[in-house]
Amino acid sequence: MERVPAQDNGQLHFIIQLGDKIQMAVDRLPIAQGPKDIRQAQSLPASSELYLRPMDKLIQTAGSSALPVLIQGAVGTHKGVVARRIHTKSATEGTTLMRLQCRDLTEKNWDMLLNNAASPIHATGYTVYLENVDTLPKDLQQQVGTYIEDTKMTHRHRVISSSCCDLSAEVARGQFSSRLYLQLSGFTINVPSLAQRKEDIPAFVNMMIPQYNTALAKSTVGMEPDAMELMVEFEWPLNLVQLEKVLRQMIAASSGFYITAAEVAVFFSSRRRHTS
Repeated sequence: MERVPAQDNGQLHFIIQLGDKIQMAVDRLPIAQGPKDIRQAQSLPASSELYLRPMDKLIQTAGSSALPVLIQGAVGTHKGVVARRIHTKSATEGTTLMRLQCRDLTEKNWDMLLNNAASPIHATGYTVYLENVDTLPKDLQQQVGTYIEDTKMTHRHRVISSSCCDLSAEVARGQFSSRLYLQLSGFTINVPSLAQRKEDIPAFVNMMIPQYNTALAKSTVGMEPDAMELMVEFEWPLNLVQLEKVLRQMIAASSGFYITAAEVAVFFSSRRRHTS
C-alpha cells in the first residue's frame, strides 16, 4: 500500500492505492486552524450554500451525535458536502476524514484493505465515509456488515455513508442487506432533489450569475422571464450539479446582457439530442 502526500486547497491528502481500480482519499481537514480557514477550504458556490441551508439543523444534530449517519439523495445533490460538514462539526482537532468509494469496491481490494496491518480502517478515531454504499454488491454488503459488527467499527470510528436511493426501500425489495442498513442508519438525512425545490431555482440561478460572470469575464445581468420559466420547468435529473454546469455553459455562450428563452430552448434541445 502506497501513501502519497499531496497538497490541495489547504488540505493534506493521502491517496492510498488499493489495486488498479480503487483509491481511498484520506483528507486531513485543517481542524487545528480557525473556522475561517475551514470555511475557505470547503468553499462552495453560493447556490450550493443556499441549497443546503434547509438542512443546517439536521447537519448540526448529526454532527453532535455519535450515531452513524446515512445521507440519502439523488445524484448531484451534494451528499459529499453534507458528509464533510457533519465531519467538521463532530471532529476533534486532527481528526481525519477517510473516504471510501463503494462504487469501485471489489472483494479483492476489500480483502487487501482488511489484510493490510497498516490500513487506517483498523485504527481508531477516524471519520469513515462510505460513499455510494448502495452500489455495493450483495456479497460485499454481507462482508462489510460482518466487519462492522465484529470489529465494533461504529464505536472505533465516526461512520457516515451515502446512498443515491432509499435504502429502506431496497431492503424491502431484497436488494440491500437489512443488517448493514440498520448498522448505518442511526441518523438519516434525506437531501431533496431539485425537482422538489423548483420554486427555489430562480434564486439559485440569480446567485450563480455573478460568480460565473467573474469566472468567465462576462456581463450577463440575468434571464428573461420566459427563459427563467423554462429553467424552472426543466426536469434536472442530475439536480444542482447539473444546474450549475448548464448555467455556466449558457453564460459562456451568451452574447447579450440577458439570456433569452430562445437561447435556453436551443440549449436544452441540443442536450436532449445528445442524450437520446
